[in-house]
Amino acid sequence: MPEEEKPRFGMRAGPEEATEPTGATDGDEIKATKTANRFDIRRLIGGLFLVYGVVLTLMGIFGSEHVKNKADGINIDLYTGIGMLVFAGLMLFWAFARPVRPEPPETRGRGSGRIRRAPAVGKERIEEVLAMRAVARLDFPTLLSFTPDPLGDFATGRFDRLARAELASVGLRP
Repeated sequence: MPEEEKPRFGMRAGPEEATEPTGATDGDEIKATKTANRFDIRRLIGGLFLVYGVVLTLMGIFGSEHVKNKADGINIDLYTGIGMLVFAGLMLFWAFARPVRPEPPETRGRGSGRIRRAPAVGKERIEEVLAMRAVARLDFPTLLSFTPDPLGDFATGRFDRLARAELASVGLRP
């Protein structure tokens, strides 16, 4: 892209860049959703806890008396197994009650909803955060190479030079 067309620091990309189609058809989207549901972390965790819970519960019921009363007379295998079964049930209920759904065609390719609805942050706030980071992270001689009074600039709200110092320290041009 030519230099004048590139988004500058603090500028958002235009809507045409954010809504480029992904090329996924409805069939592709449904197939991807089924795969996502099959390998949903809630199902995997629930299944693992279910297997271990069943094993521990059976050991607590059918195990030897010596093992059952080993923990100060408490059948710890039985109680732990029941707890694991309850947790597995909650995870599996959550996974089946709220499965991953296909993304609607009108929002496909736009990214996360949280990102789309994130509040806009002004240039002043970005410079303030960068200035805070510069004051906290950079040594004083480095700050002096960008401004004659780093702490005075920070205290009075003149963040532009400190923000440039922070960006330069990580190899970015403001």
